[in-house]
Amino acid sequence: MKKYLPYLLVGAGLVAVAILTNVWIAIGVAFVATLAVLAWKNASRVKATWALVIAVIECKMRSKNLGKIALFWVITMAIYALALKVSFLLPRTDTLDWGVLTRCMLLLHFVLSYKTVHATEVGAKLLFGRILYEQSSGLAFVPLWICTLQKETRLVQQEEYPKDPEFVWKGDMKDIPKDLDEEGNPIWVPPMRVTHAAPKGATKGNGKGRIKANDPINRRMTTEVQAFVRFRITDFPTFLKTIGSIAEAKRQMRDTVIATIREKFAKQTPAETLMGWKGVNKALKRAVHELVDPWGIADENVAIKEVDLGETVNKALRDVPAAQLAREKVEIDAAAKRTKLTLKGKGEAAALQAILAGRAVGYKRIAKELDIVNDGAFVLAAETAISTAEKADYSLIAGAAGFADIYQMAAAIKNVLPKLTKEIPVASSAPEGGE
Repeated sequence: MKKYLPYLLVGAGLVAVAILTNVWIAIGVAFVATLAVLAWKNASRVKATWALVIAVIECKMRSKNLGKIALFWVITMAIYALALKVSFLLPRTDTLDWGVLTRCMLLLHFVLSYKTVHATEVGAKLLFGRILYEQSSGLAFVPLWICTLQKETRLVQQEEYPKDPEFVWKGDMKDIPKDLDEEGNPIWVPPMRVTHAAPKGATKGNGKGRIKANDPINRRMTTEVQAFVRFRITDFPTFLKTIGSIAEAKRQMRDTVIATIREKFAKQTPAETLMGWKGVNKALKRAVHELVDPWGIADENVAIKEVDLGETVNKALRDVPAAQLAREKVEIDAAAKRTKLTLKGKGEAAALQAILAGRAVGYKRIAKELDIVNDGAFVLAAETAISTAEKADYSLIAGAAGFADIYQMAAAIKNVLPKLTKEIPVASSAPEGGE
């Protein structure tokens, strides 16, 4: 037991180094120590001891892949140990020691086998194309010419459909540029156009959410839709097995998004779509989640970014508030003018009523003093004479027909007027016949 104690202490120290600093530093130190021991003592028991220590160290970070990681390191260390053992059996000449050269090549191979997985990446270790296990960020031991390291970003990615807005061509499709990007894909793409359903009824919804029958966008029309998907890789080995690449994942997500949007919009008018925006986004997210979840991808967010009704419709809708304000101003001005005229008319009518009431009282007094029986005819004649004098744009000539009668009436009134002024009060709106 005592002869194994040094190895156990060194192994425990390496595990402590792995926990406190970096697991890969401990692995490197352990392997270098193994090479040194094997080179000078040729102790076969050291092989299994160091292989087990290294496997335990890495498995500390990979408990779910314990069996695969342990098998990988045992086989790797066994191959290195066998190669090192063979190096001691190689011949030595006066000019070249093949054993030393082999051991140097093994050391160089070991150093070159280390790769780096950055903090923003996920990795997977492959043995001749076969996935072994997921590799976390940091140094990764990937035996040169035997294993490969596949890496991809772990960051959240966003993809817009049909493409980023600045590269969506909304002009005449005959004039769309034919430029290609570095990967040979078109830089400019046509918009995603979707035809909506015709309205099924006059209204939809209840209370404040009700759509009016004359809503200008509650009808069949074609709109241009912009949507986006945010996602990230959560299980890289599963991702490699099921979908293989980000480009293929984006292509299939795009097809699902477009198909779902067209299916939903074909059952709704634009007004219903805008009212039920949240429901459409939920359906879109559910469709994308069902697609990407088996791929080892998490969908962070899926939503419709914009529903473009077209330049003409948008301009008309933009001008609606201004037109409504202008119409309301005209209505307010008309109501104010109507109120003004009504009040003015009522005032003039009241004034005229008071004047006429006063005249009526005066005429009755005059008719009574002149002993005129038909006082109504007398009043009518007097009003006619007054109106004629006020509105006439010609001169009245004495001696003309009818003028003599008016003159005689005026003379009679003049004679009784001093008497009336003492008895008749100031003209008021007193009822007819009032004293």
